[in-house]
Amino acid sequence: MVNKGGPEAVDRTLKNFRADEGPMVGVVILFVGDFRQTFAVVPRGTKSDEINACLKSSFLWASDKLLRLTTNMRVHLVVHNNAAQFSRTLLDKGDGHILNNDGEVLLESTFATSVTGQDELMYKIYPQVTQISEKTDDWLRERAILAPKHDSVTSINNKILSMFQPISKHIFLLIV
Repeated sequence: MVNKGGPEAVDRTLKNFRADEGPMVGVVILFVGDFRQTFAVVPRGTKSDEINACLKSSFLWASDKLLRLTTNMRVHLVVHNNAAQFSRTLLDKGDGHILNNDGEVLLESTFATSVTGQDELMYKIYPQVTQISEKTDDWLRERAILAPKHDSVTSINNKILSMFQPISKHIFLLIV
């Protein structure tokens, strides 16, 4: 999510260039995302700092035209029993409907699996990774581990890669 300072700076610059006082002086700028679920990153900031930094808190928001997608294509294209429920749960999370009294997000156990460490996580996501030569491309494509920091990504990648001898020097896993 972009900090509102960026678009506001672009707005001021466009006003200077075009000598016009309208919002974004008629230039179309596309912002994509679910504004209910993603806040701007404010290093060492509080929740209120993040809310204040988001685009919805900008004076520009009132002049924005909001277009909404009506079909969740990931759910529509994937045939999975829990896909539609997962989509509804994400929307409920964004609307703040699935919080407990401590403000924590509640998810059903069918949507998440708890693990105690990196090793257990790797074996849950990539079971039998040592037999990677027997796996299909689809098997690899349907798995991913997301990590917030690059050092975690490097650590997990190195652990997984050390478990097997690659068939080719061009085969590798990428965890983002």
